[in-house]
Amino acid sequence: MLKRIDTYYYSLVGLLIFSSISMMFVFFPIFLKSFQNYGLDEIGILLAASYLGTFVTPIVFLKIKYNITKIQISFLLFGVSNFLIVYEGMTFYSLIFVFFIYGLLRNIIQTYLEGQISKIFKEKYSIIRGIGSFGFLLTTLFIGMFYSNELIVYFSYILGFMFLFIGAFIGIKYKKVSFESEEYKLSIITSQKMYWLFIFVYHLGLGIYFSFLSIYLKDNSYSIMDISNAWNISVMAEIFMFFIFIYFKNKMSLLGFIRLSIFLTIIRFGLLNYFPENYSIVLLAQILHMFTFVVFHVNNIELMSKMFPNNFKMGLKTYFSIGYGLSLGLGSLLGGYIYSNEIMLNTAYIITLSLVVWFLFEIQHKKKKI
Repeated sequence: MLKRIDTYYYSLVGLLIFSSISMMFVFFPIFLKSFQNYGLDEIGILLAASYLGTFVTPIVFLKIKYNITKIQISFLLFGVSNFLIVYEGMTFYSLIFVFFIYGLLRNIIQTYLEGQISKIFKEKYSIIRGIGSFGFLLTTLFIGMFYSNELIVYFSYILGFMFLFIGAFIGIKYKKVSFESEEYKLSIITSQKMYWLFIFVYHLGLGIYFSFLSIYLKDNSYSIMDISNAWNISVMAEIFMFFIFIYFKNKMSLLGFIRLSIFLTIIRFGLLNYFPENYSIVLLAQILHMFTFVVFHVNNIELMSKMFPNNFKMGLKTYFSIGYGLSLGLGSLLGGYIYSNEIMLNTAYIITLSLVVWFLFEIQHKKKKI
């Protein structure tokens, strides 16, 4: 029977995890540049290390039995990594390792969270998951209003203590939690090579965007509050689309929606490149996140359920590992070396390349009748 404390517990974990995601996307790039004086190429390397930690998560799940003890250790170590990631005494190379561990542990905890709330809360999943997005909004709004490098340090310490507390608590409360294991099959990749190439190229562009949007807007003379609001409006648009998409999902084919989301992503980055001084257009571009992420994500999830009906869970893990791990990591690394005032145009070019790959996939789709 579901208890109220379960609701509080998983809601708190979701809120804290997405607070940490807010820190990574919105504030760490600026913090690393202004406080720790790292160059753009070094920032790209550090953020790439975090994303590559996400990439290896499925490999960790294959090699290490997934149980509550391992989750407890992950919470505790993630708490420690929140301290180290803002510690001024860290060398660059040691910080690369910390960012890698930070990304790995955060993804392990997020995978645990998503799996448990979908299993335990079922029809109430979207409510608990929505609290996570609310955590992103609150963190971005609060730090945007009172931003200072010292606040980033203190807030990371607070997150660290909270994860340490949860790590201690979870071992007492959830000793009997069980997890399902699933054998990984390489055919998931080999049977749909063009699809995974598309996922890789599309998220390669997003990796540049996620890692360098805050710096890009800062270089165009926006305040931290303006930058925070730009991120927040994209998340609010995301939540809005999650709720309304069900009402018009039958208006277009599955492949048509994905095609539309790619087109609008190209337009989005074009707007950010050509009108960076116009804040209204910047906000409009951020609102298009509802297509860049939500429409794209929802329809790809459904597409994978059709392509991999017998290995859907492993298909999902591959999707997140390649898209939100390897691709974002290499995109971040690339962005650090090619950064300029036309960085968003270069991102649009990469998304355009992904559109070409998508058309090739659609040709195969018609032949194979997926």
